[in-house]
Amino acid sequence: MEQTHDHTTPAKPWLWKSGVSANPYGREGRARRQQRIDGLVTEWSGGRALEPVQRDLVPRAAELFLYARPRTIEEQSRVANTIGRLVAQAGLANARKTVERSAPRGSALARHLAGITS
Repeated sequence: MEQTHDHTTPAKPWLWKSGVSANPYGREGRARRQQRIDGLVTEWSGGRALEPVQRDLVPRAAELFLYARPRTIEEQSRVANTIGRLVAQAGLANARKTVERSAPRGSALARHLAGITS
């Protein structure tokens, strides 16, 4: 049996020319990458000036947000939690607040506690 070559792929894949592959723009450059990160930092900060610590934390969170490619659900959760913690530490989002839970009005426990304090 004769083997036929598929003419859609070149015999030597390293001979691909720039702009011919699946990504016509090539790899993202450093300047474009930094521009995207800076844009996200500006959006998250609302355009206000950042403190020195914030200038370190927020770009790291933005970089994770844009470029992390977690493979498993566990990694997705870790990346999301890390971004949330970085943004909260920078003071751009509310940290987790403890929710005060009170007994519903008219419950047996509320009536019991009201009777004890009276």
